[in-house]
Amino acid sequence: MDLIRPAIRSTFIRLTVILVMLPFLYLASVSKLSLIPNVPLHPNLAVSSNSLELVSDNATFESMSCPKAGVCFLSGFEGNSQGAIDFTNNNGITFMPLSLQTSLGNINQISCPTVTACYIAVQNQSTDTSQLYLTLNGGATFNQLAQAPTTAMNYMSISCSSATTCMFVGSDIYSNPFIYTTENAGASFNTVTVPVGVAEINDVSCDNVGTCGIAGVTNTSSPVFYFEDNMSTTFSQVNLPTSIGSTTGISCSISYFCILIGTDIHSIPIATVIDLNSQTVTSLALPAGIQTLNSVSCQGSSVISGCLMVGSNSSSQPAVLSTLNFGTVNSVTVTSPLSTGSFNAVSCSSITSCGILGNTASTRGLFAQFNQGSLTLNEVTNTIPTFRSLDCVNSTLCLGATSSTI
Repeated sequence: MDLIRPAIRSTFIRLTVILVMLPFLYLASVSKLSLIPNVPLHPNLAVSSNSLELVSDNATFESMSCPKAGVCFLSGFEGNSQGAIDFTNNNGITFMPLSLQTSLGNINQISCPTVTACYIAVQNQSTDTSQLYLTLNGGATFNQLAQAPTTAMNYMSISCSSATTCMFVGSDIYSNPFIYTTENAGASFNTVTVPVGVAEINDVSCDNVGTCGIAGVTNTSSPVFYFEDNMSTTFSQVNLPTSIGSTTGISCSISYFCILIGTDIHSIPIATVIDLNSQTVTSLALPAGIQTLNSVSCQGSSVISGCLMVGSNSSSQPAVLSTLNFGTVNSVTVTSPLSTGSFNAVSCSSITSCGILGNTASTRGLFAQFNQGSLTLNEVTNTIPTFRSLDCVNSTLCLGATSSTI
């Protein structure tokens, strides 16, 4: 299971969603994107051979899920706060809207473990709460999960390992963090007891056997790390070194191992390997000159694993670091000249294939492809907001998003 990035939304977030058919990149300023030159992919979109310009679009998307290669779902709302879901089943050549019940409001989270099963979180602005719905027929009908907790205000992330087993993370009407799980497609829910003193959950990441690492912040602003095994209802704490000041990313895509990035108490970038079996913590030595680490993604197995970390260096240029089996951390050389700027999001579909998004100092978009140890950089002519998230389903298709407050 890939990286989960919860983000508390005190305001609506507008996502710019892009589809990337490597090595080409086209951008849309608010909506979907096509990679086929001169072919309109969606009403209100116009495509040229080197850019995609948005003419107008009523939908604002806040979440995305790709259950298999070539199939992706986007969820959000239209101008009248009516819920909206668009999907593609042909690598983004076309997007089609689902016909939803008129009673559904803003859909701020979606998770589709299969092409027919999708869980969505729908905001009810009149009660300031959120409800969960499930479809098992590809969106033809959505049924409310009546057993879901009624005090949930904001679902920050939904992660499903199958059509029946999911984890839900968010905050309730009292601003307390919560974690719920279901193992029977929402017929019942288990409440995971969040440890006393945890004020906020920053990141959750689950490996390929159902073990999840949870990074959070205490009431005294100290970073904490917990993990739970197999959707259990209890946490085990891993004691982090007191030298860790803050965390910016976590990836647990390898069985019983997580890598945590952030800064120490002196604001120096750090990378830490956490062995969930032994509950031991090991610091990785980073190359000199790294200024920030913003995102991390790992893939592999217990036999061989690889992780990519991205950020910026002391020359204010985008930086990429790699490590195999949590050994020596190496800087990855970019095969084209670098502008000043930063890489903000990375997603690896395999140990040898990753996509990276970022921005130049002039806010132009950056996209990089990591393939078999080499990195190719493309600077996009469009001026866009900072990239917020990225999901690479395979070596040829990535779904990315930017955000801006509206």
